[in-house]
Amino acid sequence: MQQPDGPSVTGRLAIHRNDITSTRCEVYALIAGLVAGGNTGEQVCDNKSAIQIFSKARNLANGALCHIKYRDHHRIEIRTLCRHMQPSGTMTPLWIRSHQEHLQVDDTMLQQRRAALATVDEAAGGAHDLQLPISYSDLITFDDYVVYDEDHRLVFGNVAQYVKKRAYVDLHRKWISRQHCQDATKHTMAIDELDMAASGQWLTSLCRFYWRARMSVLHTNAVKHRFDHRWSAKCVNCSH
Repeated sequence: MQQPDGPSVTGRLAIHRNDITSTRCEVYALIAGLVAGGNTGEQVCDNKSAIQIFSKARNLANGALCHIKYRDHHRIEIRTLCRHMQPSGTMTPLWIRSHQEHLQVDDTMLQQRRAALATVDEAAGGAHDLQLPISYSDLITFDDYVVYDEDHRLVFGNVAQYVKKRAYVDLHRKWISRQHCQDATKHTMAIDELDMAASGQWLTSLCRFYWRARMSVLHTNAVKHRFDHRWSAKCVNCSH
């Protein structure tokens, strides 16, 4: 965040890859604007959802709303915005449609705001390749308890969903490791959580085979052969 002839706020924050969205990036630009501008002035923004999140934080800071719900995927950003807002703050985000700076209009103020947004977008695009050694985590108000992903990045959004998926991945990894410790004739099939394909277009025999496999009434080699033809469809012990 760079103010015209004023201070700048730069830094990095490592978060879970699924939580990196355009709305969250725009909200952090608004957070930087609050810090750099002292909660005064105007800031152009081309993301309406980010402006709605800012307005929600303003209502919370002014006491119009009672609390932030944990299931809110932007609770950390809202809490951070409230922290940097002042009771008499007047900073206002303004929505401006992006990539309109080349259009000439009679409204001089609108033209200036479009040009400012274009300048910011160009700077943001050039910053993608920058290596920022400084973290701005001291500006963020995190949850009391945080979750890190396998790359040691913070999970900001739906924590419960991430924990559930990660538990399944870890369970599947452990199952694979146990299979390697057994003889090939004793391998078993894991029960997956993949959605079943619509059976309306399937032949009766295929539907029967599918459900027999899911209910574990087929011997292991027949199931393996269904997914990988390098396996024999016959049992190595009884040849059936």
